[in-house]
Amino acid sequence: MAEATVDDRPPLDATLSDRRRPGRVDYQDAQLTALLRGEPTNTNPAIPNLPPADDLSPARGILIGLPIGGAMWMVVSASWYFM
Repeated sequence: MAEATVDDRPPLDATLSDRRRPGRVDYQDAQLTALLRGEPTNTNPAIPNLPPADDLSPARGILIGLPIGGAMWMVVSASWYFM
């Protein structure tokens, strides 16, 4: 049984080193970095920042489709039951 004071983990400086593959290009895309951080990605001053679009439009389509789909399943179930 190993002693509680023995630590077999690698030293901390080995884990903090750069582990990227050799020869990797150090390229950072400013727009991608901003997008991943949740910041505005418009870097062109000629294009104004527009207000955000309506984010609920997909949810409205789903909410409209649920009753329609439910009614269709009721019709199919009723026709299957009475056949």
